[in-house]
Amino acid sequence: MTTPKTPEELARHIECLVAAYVCEAERVAQAAVSRSFSSAHERPSRKSAPASAKPSTPSSRQQGTRRTAQQLADLADQLATMVANQPGESMASFAKHMDVSVRDINRPMTMLKDQGRVRSVGQRTLTRYFPTAPARASA
Repeated sequence: MTTPKTPEELARHIECLVAAYVCEAERVAQAAVSRSFSSAHERPSRKSAPASAKPSTPSSRQQGTRRTAQQLADLADQLATMVANQPGESMASFAKHMDVSVRDINRPMTMLKDQGRVRSVGQRTLTRYFPTAPARASA
């Protein structure tokens, strides 16, 4: 290509470059749309995909299943023992030692606090749990 000598040649040269750019952009956009629609038909639907990529632990329970009152009481007793042995720890630490999720021990911990067997200090992720002193027998 030669260097344009007049403003008219320069204008034509710029118009040709812009037209070529627009044409290439349209071609790339059409190819992207075609790939997008064709890959949508090839992918399985979300319902047939695996439910979770997260591996389940052997002690984790099926989501949506209810625990019996006895199971909750047993878990609360186990948790109370752990709080007594390791005062000042977080729920995450207790859950890790018990090989369950934090969500699984949330309700038993709430039950222990309501019964006055455990007290908590702090807020949110900084909450720490301590055993309460046993009530003295009145003389």
